[in-house]
Amino acid sequence: MSTRDWIELALTALLVVNLVALTVPLALTFGHIRRVASQMDTTMRALQEETTATLQETSDALARVEKLSASLDKVVREEVAPTLQLTRATLEHVEGATRNVSEGLAGVRRIVGTVETVSTPAGLMAATGKMVQTPGGRLGLLAVALGTGLKVAAAQRHTQRPAPAAKEQIAASPSPPS
Repeated sequence: MSTRDWIELALTALLVVNLVALTVPLALTFGHIRRVASQMDTTMRALQEETTATLQETSDALARVEKLSASLDKVVREEVAPTLQLTRATLEHVEGATRNVSEGLAGVRRIVGTVETVSTPAGLMAATGKMVQTPGGRLGLLAVALGTGLKVAAAQRHTQRPAPAAKEQIAASPSPPS
């Protein structure tokens, strides 16, 4: 063998050793990549299943929220709105009634004030004095005096004679023993 053959043989051996040296790490790297890809595939499938379950739960929750919203809208439209309208009308009536009561109380206060001034002897004399100064007042005072006199006379006549039923009771009762 010549030197040249030896050199070719040495170069071929170096080339084979280089190929083996490069192939082994490359094969190991491909094996590692295959394991990582397998783990990624498993992880992606699990993630996809979890995402699908989450999307289904979200869809169900949205459907329930939609039903709840429709139900709430119906309750507001059919029950709350009429109740509010009725409450407003009732409050308006209460305000009107309160206003009327207040006006009535103001009138009662005026009457009480007038009665208080007339109920004292000085107030009664002042009112009578004012009435006597006008012709209509004199006639009115005369009519009141005549009406009062007639009532007093009728009351006295009624108390002086006993009622017919009382006479019969007196006659029917047994006389006391003497």
